[in-house]
Amino acid sequence: MYMQTAGKSMKVPLPEGTLGQWRDPLKILESKAGLSVEAQGRESVDGQSARKYVVRHAEPEASEFTYWIGSDDLPLQLRHSGESQGKPYTMTIRYSRFNDPTIRIDAQQ
Repeated sequence: MYMQTAGKSMKVPLPEGTLGQWRDPLKILESKAGLSVEAQGRESVDGQSARKYVVRHAEPEASEFTYWIGSDDLPLQLRHSGESQGKPYTMTIRYSRFNDPTIRIDAQQ
């Protein structure tokens, strides 16, 4: 993985499977019995109209994610707040350009 912080880029090794957790951060199949979804109306994300949902689950540990879903039924944004090593954090992921054939990512040297 390449990480950019304070204007500098660096290569960061990741253990096998690390990124897979973010493909299904709610572990829907594993925890569907304790999952709840609450519609929060509509909001705009980068000028695009989106349906907003709060998704909560109780297992394996209680957590809450907020999703913004665009008119094409694809996610526009995901937000999660929590605590790690005793410090609070908020993570926001913005999604765009699904299936864009012009996207090219070159590994840094």
